[in-house]
Amino acid sequence: MQLAYSLEDIRRNRYETVGEFAKTLKISPATYYRALEGRVEIPTMRQIAMALHMAPASIAEFAPPPSSTLLAELTAGVDAALEEGWLEVDPETLEPTGRRVFEPWPDSNT
Repeated sequence: MQLAYSLEDIRRNRYETVGEFAKTLKISPATYYRALEGRVEIPTMRQIAMALHMAPASIAEFAPPPSSTLLAELTAGVDAALEEGWLEVDPETLEPTGRRVFEPWPDSNT
């Protein structure tokens, strides 16, 4: 699983103003604001990603939407976990404990 980071989070973690960050990305502040709204073209996405030394898909605003196949697999996995229980993991190591937990998904209406 690849994590995606928001441009605003990246900017704030660098303690840069919009103008400074736009200069780092070699774009105008107006283009930066368009990027935040997901309204930039692919070459600009690549330029921004290269300036940050990141893959374009690891920038939240540029991450492609999930396919219907992936969404169906995720839905099936959540449905199975609601029936069979969620696999518990150790919070320190994230290794499975072998125990199943029967707690609802936070957004489910069950």
